[in-house]
Amino acid sequence: MLERVFPGDVVTVVADEDAWQGALLPEEELDLGAVGDGRRRDFRAGRACARQALTRLGLAPGPLRRRPDRSPEWPAEAVGSISHCPGLCAAAVARAERYVGLGLDVEATDRASPRIARRICREEERARLPALGPQGLGIVFSIKEAFYKAWNPLTGAELGFQDVTVELDPEAGRFLARLVRHDAPSALGRREAEGGFVVMDRHVGAGLVLPRG
Repeated sequence: MLERVFPGDVVTVVADEDAWQGALLPEEELDLGAVGDGRRRDFRAGRACARQALTRLGLAPGPLRRRPDRSPEWPAEAVGSISHCPGLCAAAVARAERYVGLGLDVEATDRASPRIARRICREEERARLPALGPQGLGIVFSIKEAFYKAWNPLTGAELGFQDVTVELDPEAGRFLARLVRHDAPSALGRREAEGGFVVMDRHVGAGLVLPRG
């Protein structure tokens, strides 16, 4: 279902059992270091999904090193994003000749609480949450994370949840995310992006791309 959130030329892979159990390449092991079993399992699944997606895209699936901010170092020919949460891991990649940025995020739907809603949502967004049902907070959270993943590599700057506002079209499964913090830099002149979201059994997912040109 996650492929629905992206254009057709974006390759999306969801982890299967082999991905969760797969081995890391030596360079990736070095980057990961000493971590707990859960973190290692997530990392393995994410890298396995990413390499499978790169292969489907027709690119060589070499080691995906980790940048200083812990995000993947993608091949020069690709843009991509990896996301995982309890019970779900996925990666999405596309050709860099078509897109300058890509963001994917998946979240469990059991995030709803007033405290978390106040941290994630702006006032106008909180007012719209009841109409979205129990998965509403997860949707907004996922969209803002996906926006950050596409925006940050192009600017190197940090964003808070309150720095982005989200407008949803629930029937179409589409959204518009807009950067509203005035002192935050634009990403190659862009301060907003359209994307898609999907509600699954116990998870939600959101994704967007930033076209080149």
